[in-house]
Amino acid sequence: MATCRCGHVRLRASGRPLVTSACHCTGCRRMTGGPYSLGAIYAANAVVVEAGETRAIGADHGAGHQGCPRCASWVFSRPREVDDIVVVRSPLFEDAAAFPPFMETCTSDKLPFVDFTAPHRFARFPDPTEFPALIAAYAAWDQVEV
Repeated sequence: MATCRCGHVRLRASGRPLVTSACHCTGCRRMTGGPYSLGAIYAANAVVVEAGETRAIGADHGAGHQGCPRCASWVFSRPREVDDIVVVRSPLFEDAAAFPPFMETCTSDKLPFVDFTAPHRFARFPDPTEFPALIAAYAAWDQVEV
């Protein structure tokens, strides 16, 4: 279960994510107010909003960002270029520590004091053709216990 800050929006994501990520792009930094955003990427049919409603937030740029209309928490994104996935903001999960980033994206924008141990790094966002291999590698990843 994942919830926004005020609890108005609650969603459930079934199963393990396809892959987890940290994005360092300027847009994500500005939307989170932090040095990066964390996400768990799921098949679209694995994510259900169980309570509340969301609304479009932020400068869209084709990402379909959705947030809570009450507390303005960024809850998830539906990238238009890959219409069968949903990127849930993984810190919103009750067990957020279970979602360490497997890949880092937009590392060309990374702030110099940020240090990650994600096994895969991309200067920009990975090409959609790279996702099948990333998904397979994530499924086999023996993540460190937190």
